[in-house]
This record gives sequence, C-alpha cells and structure tokens, in this order.
Amino acid sequence: MNEYNITLKKNKGNIKFFTDKSVQSLAWGNLVSYIDEFLYKNRNSYSFFYGEFSMRLHCFYNIQNKIKDQYKTFMDMLGGLGCTGKIFQVNQEQTYLNDLDKDCYELLINNFNPDNITNKDSSSYDFKDEYDLVLSDFNNLTIARTESDYKTFLDGMFNNAKKFVVITECSIFHLKYGRKSYENYERLMGVVMDEHTKKGFFRALKKYYQKLYPEWHLVHIEYFHASAYLLFAKKNAKLTINLNDRNDMIAEPPVSISENQLSLYD
Repeated sequence: MNEYNITLKKNKGNIKFFTDKSVQSLAWGNLVSYIDEFLYKNRNSYSFFYGEFSMRLHCFYNIQNKIKDQYKTFMDMLGGLGCTGKIFQVNQEQTYLNDLDKDCYELLINNFNPDNITNKDSSSYDFKDEYDLVLSDFNNLTIARTESDYKTFLDGMFNNAKKFVVITECSIFHLKYGRKSYENYERLMGVVMDEHTKKGFFRALKKYYQKLYPEWHLVHIEYFHASAYLLFAKKNAKLTINLNDRNDMIAEPPVSISENQLSLYD
C-alpha cells in the first residue's frame, strides 16, 4: 500500500490518499482513473510536475489572492485531487466539490466535509444552491467548444454563481500556429481582435463572453504557454492580464508530493 501526501504551500493544507497499485506498473494504456493518470505523469514526466501541474496551481493561487476575503461559499465542479479545493477553501463547511470519477470522489470525501461532496456529471449538474464562487478547471475547453459541448455546463456555472466564476480556457495553446489560428478564433467569436497577439486575443475574449453572459465581466486572466485561467465578476473592471514565468514558479513551487510505502502492519 502506498500513501501519498500532496502539500499545498502558503498554509493551504494537504491532501492524503492511498493506493494499492504499483506506480511502476502503471502504463498509459491501463490508466482507469484521474488519480492513475496523475501518478503516472508525476512518476514519468519531470516536465509535468514542474510544468503543467505546478503552473496551473500557481495561476490559481494568484487568482485566489486577488479575490480573497470577497467570497465565502465555494463550489468546484471538477474537484479532481482537491488541490483547487484547498487553495480556494475558506472553511470546510462552505466548501463544495463534485467529481464523477469514483476514485476522486472517495479522495474528496476523505479530505473535505463528506456532506458537501457529490458524485455527479458536471455537464448536467442539478444545482440546489447558489455559491459565491464557482470554478471548473477544464482540460479541453476552447472557443470551438464553448457554445456546443460545454454550453450547458457553462450555463449552469454562470447561472448559479453569485460573485465570481473561474474557468480554465485552453484556446491559447493553438495560437502558436499563427495568423490562421487568430483569424479562426475571430470567426468563431464574431469579434475582431485589435491585434493578433495573446493579449489581443484576451481582450477579444472579454467581448465574446460579454455577449454570452451579459451580467458577467471578464476582469482578470492568469496564463502560461498552455492554458489561461479566467476570472469573471458581476462588477465590471478593466481587464488585467498576468503571464506566469516558469522560472519564478520553480524557485517557489506551489506544491510538493511525498510517497510513503506502507506495510500491512502500518
């Protein structure tokens, strides 16, 4: 039996889970849960931990710091390993998490208030309450899917958040292909960019979401090369944009992971 501890820095707490699977035996073709995938990537890819995973959390830390003390109730639609839950949690009684993956669901129950954990399909989630902040860390949301695959999902988030919505947007990954990518996104959004740069794209994104959800305003973006993290608020403000540098993150990692092999007698 292996015990894993994910420690969130800046006093955000830790997440503990156990698995009887041998990490060495995990292969890309036999991963059956998100936890399997996480352990596989963490063991086999240095660039995953010090790249995508830590950069994502670094962006979430920055967003939480920007809105701290402005919300109490928090709902994470894709709870996963619980990392964003720990980062945004004000207190356990007002923290709600959902995940359809059964292993993630069990992990969340063991690390948060079990009464506030659900195991439902987020795309058709039946909201019973409204929350100050609703968050979803998507891994494949792009402009091309916003009004199709994810429309019901996003509608649920924006309709049931009272103060803030945070989503992960992955379109910028495709901007590396140049002019045609920018022109394609202009066509999909129905918005002309003031310049074909990432910041020009983000400014157009603000106008695009304003058309979709008139009561909401894109006010802040944290991003790195692969993903952008969008903060929406009911109160409008000038859009601010922050590029996260990997070197700064490596100097002060937002998370650490420890593995401990347990015997049957532990």
